[in-house]
Amino acid sequence: MLGPQACTRFERLPEEILRYVLLDIDSIPSLYKLMQAVPTVVHSCIAIFDELIGRILRRSIDEELRCYLYAIVQAQAVGRMSAYDLGFFLDTHFEISNPNKIPEEIPRSLRTIEYMAKVLAAVDHFSTLCPEIWSWCGCVGLYSKPILPLTMWKNKYQIRRALFRFQLYCELFHKPGQEIPDRPYAHTYSHWGWEENWDAQELFWLRYEAWEIEECKSIYYTLIFHLEYVTKTKDHLLSCCIRNRSPYSKTNIRGLPTIAASLNTTCVASLPPFQQAYLEILLQRPFSGFRITDPDDLGYFSHRIPNMFHDPIPRADYRTSRTRRWAPSPFPGVTLRQLCLATYGCNTVPREVRRLNTTAKRRQVLRYLGWCFWDRRDLAEWAFFGASLCEFRKKRGNESWFSEGEGGEG
Repeated sequence: MLGPQACTRFERLPEEILRYVLLDIDSIPSLYKLMQAVPTVVHSCIAIFDELIGRILRRSIDEELRCYLYAIVQAQAVGRMSAYDLGFFLDTHFEISNPNKIPEEIPRSLRTIEYMAKVLAAVDHFSTLCPEIWSWCGCVGLYSKPILPLTMWKNKYQIRRALFRFQLYCELFHKPGQEIPDRPYAHTYSHWGWEENWDAQELFWLRYEAWEIEECKSIYYTLIFHLEYVTKTKDHLLSCCIRNRSPYSKTNIRGLPTIAASLNTTCVASLPPFQQAYLEILLQRPFSGFRITDPDDLGYFSHRIPNMFHDPIPRADYRTSRTRRWAPSPFPGVTLRQLCLATYGCNTVPREVRRLNTTAKRRQVLRYLGWCFWDRRDLAEWAFFGASLCEFRKKRGNESWFSEGEGGEG
């Protein structure tokens, strides 16, 4: 953080020099921190918004993630969309648009920069936090220390892309409280509309492969577990009453930034009323959209029905959905359904998971382990050995692959 003298000197810079300094910033969160420390630069930033934001994003994230970020920013400002409107929205952002040009619909404002900074910071935070949660396996009560190494999740880009996808889903479908009929609190933040608009949800998910949907489900499960654990250990439980709920606003922030804020504060009650209400509904109604659109929990939905006896085994270049501008995540080599079936090959899941008597519980535990983000070779070895988690680590035969003390990279 800049001190008072540094801020004063910064404010005195000639406009041309200030422009060069701003264009040399390497990330949107860093830019936003500067704008907070030196409010007088806000006008200069807005004046060169397209050049400044475009240059920073081109240096910090690739084209696909830029398209995700632009779609997320615009989704925050729009209301409920029909399936047709959503299809046009997604095509515009991901198939037609120029990633090097900021869409005209995005407001050129301080609020936009603030929101971009919070989304990018939250994605960075959870791309590190999620593997740490998965490595502990503590979320299923298996161990009290990290038992899997962080190197099990080598592809951080895959995790980041899934987090962007999840944030877009939150901004599109976590918008309750709009035009509630016959209610005394017609515009308060309520359960009405939460993860509804099911035709549009199905259209959204059918753009992705089944294992890409599974990536988002794994993140969703992990965040809900961790959020429940953290909020219960803090001095205020989420029990917001109607008087604390904030009116619906298009500028309120949903998804990862709000979850990150709740994890970083010492008291949930200190959060703004909108965020408290959002977290309450998130914990009360998680996965409600998936329960309607994907009741079998296989990632197929109504338009992608699996074979009665076998899941399709995709080739490396196989795609079940439409041709996309960017390639999908790599197929992990096995589906979740196959991992959970005792009759598939040998014992394909850890011994702790095989003890669970329902497929639903097995799926839940595997998602808590972030199975779909594992390196494909590690996942194949796990399926081959079918051992306990401890035995699986020992069979790797490489102690540098695991750090006993920190549960991190060896």
